[in-house]
Amino acid sequence: MHHDVARRRWRFAIADRERLDGAVKTARRVAHELNNRLALLSGYGEMLADMERVSAPRAGSVPPGTPITVDDAQAFALYGASCEAGEPRGCEAAGDALRLGRGVARDLAQAAAFYEKGCEGGAAPSCHRLALLYTAGEGVVRDLAKAKSLFEKACQGGHQPACQRVQGQDRP
Repeated sequence: MHHDVARRRWRFAIADRERLDGAVKTARRVAHELNNRLALLSGYGEMLADMERVSAPRAGSVPPGTPITVDDAQAFALYGASCEAGEPRGCEAAGDALRLGRGVARDLAQAAAFYEKGCEGGAAPSCHRLALLYTAGEGVVRDLAKAKSLFEKACQGGHQPACQRVQGQDRP
C-alpha cells in the first residue's frame, strides 16, 4: 500500500515536471518571437537615425534663410551612378532611396542588392541595413544566420548600432 502511494506521488511529480517543462518551452518561444519583433522595430529606428544623420544639411553649407529643394528622383539617379562607379556610400544611399520609396518606387529586393554592393565595398551601414532586411525577411528570404554575419561585419567596420546589436544579443 505504501508503495502504491509513493508511485502515485512519483507519477504526479513527473506529470507536474512535464507540464512545467512545456510551459517553459512555450515561454521561451514567445520570448524569442517578441525579441525578433523588437529587434525589427529597433532596426527600423536605427535606420531612421542613420538617415537623419546622412540627410541633415551640414552647418555652413547653405546660407541661413536659403530655401532647400530636393529632387529625390535626381538624387537617386546620382546615387546609382555613384554606386556603379564603385562608391559604396552611393550604393547605400541608393538602397535607402529604394527602401523608403524616395524618388523611385519602393523596391526592397532592389534595395537589398544595392546594400549588398555597398557592404561588399566596405560601407558598414550598408551591411547593417542588409542585415535588418534579412532579419525581417523583407526583399530577401529571411535568414537569421546571414543577418548575424552581416551585423558582425558591420560592427567590424565600426558601425556602432551593429556593434550594439551584436553585443546585446546572441542572435539577430
